[in-house]
Amino acid sequence: MRNHKISHRKISSRYHKSQVSLFYLKFKKSIKKGRPKLLALMKNLFYPAVLGTGFIVLLNRIFIRQGINACFKDITTYFGVIIMVAFCFLYMETFLLQSVYRILTFFLDLVEIILFFLLFHFLGFFDYKATSLKIFYLLLSVSPIITQLWNVSVDDNDKILWVISLIFSSIFLMGSFWFSQYILFNIVISFLCIGLFLYSLKFWRTE
Repeated sequence: MRNHKISHRKISSRYHKSQVSLFYLKFKKSIKKGRPKLLALMKNLFYPAVLGTGFIVLLNRIFIRQGINACFKDITTYFGVIIMVAFCFLYMETFLLQSVYRILTFFLDLVEIILFFLLFHFLGFFDYKATSLKIFYLLLSVSPIITQLWNVSVDDNDKILWVISLIFSSIFLMGSFWFSQYILFNIVISFLCIGLFLYSLKFWRTE
């Protein structure tokens, strides 16, 4: 009886292991599988809606809420413009994507969209009282990492951009914890963001 029970347990254990392995293989295959419908949804709905909203909010702040003169003196306006332009290029890269668009890629695009709204929120574009450069820098430190994970999800893993992204993330974190109140630091960061953006164009995500 004991040997029979032990044998039955072994068979049951092997069966469960085979089922787990089969489930893992199906799950892995599902993740790697291309999702053209999700890509169409992202290109034709999510990105255009977000960009349109951001553009209207930006114009509303410059011409109605604050005025042109006040906006020119406000560093958050420049950050908003830089983020808007960078997000436009992210949309172009997704639109022209030649690689396989996977579930993970779609999820990371959604994270970038949510991050876009949060960055605008803490720059005071929706509510000026919500302005917080500390939280803005903290969120901004996540952005380069998300972008590189997006690259990996479409089989484009550039080590140079990983190093640069980690350096910028570290700088943004320092800004969040120590330097966000200094005007000079904010100006330097705005130029660094432009520099990172221009440099990253050399490593077009969809190539």
